[in-house]
Amino acid sequence: FFMSNRALIVVDVQNDFVSGTLAVNESEGIVEKINTVRNKFDTVVFTKDWHPSDHCSFAKNHDKEPFSSIEYKGLPHTLWPVHCVQNTDGAKLHENLVVNEDDITFLKGTDKECECYSAFCDVFGKDTNFANSLKEKNITEIYVCGLALDYCVLQTALDG
Repeated sequence: FFMSNRALIVVDVQNDFVSGTLAVNESEGIVEKINTVRNKFDTVVFTKDWHPSDHCSFAKNHDKEPFSSIEYKGLPHTLWPVHCVQNTDGAKLHENLVVNEDDITFLKGTDKECECYSAFCDVFGKDTNFANSLKEKNITEIYVCGLALDYCVLQTALDG
């Protein structure tokens, strides 16, 4: 008899993506939806962009405009406004998001030299150890939601 252990992966529902420097349109509404469904899962994991201030994805660190593109270490690279800097209000999970004591938080984008949209690996394919942390919890199914759908949520879902 096989029992599934389902995890809800909540990607980057942080202040900078809700109402800050990289706000996603109409993103406030997702918080209530996540709070409503979270109890249907055995495990809830919150990923957080957790960038150092000198992160390679920040336009200001290249003297460029936000949303411009450059080639960086052989790959096309979109440059962003400064966002989700470690230990800032913008990097905090949204205040109305229900976070329980036994939930897991996973930090990504911590390497200043590398962009990391997916929780599973960076843009160069380097493993983040996220998959191993799910296996250690005997997770057999994942469901992915969060912000922003066209980058971090998409890449996490594809890599999961």
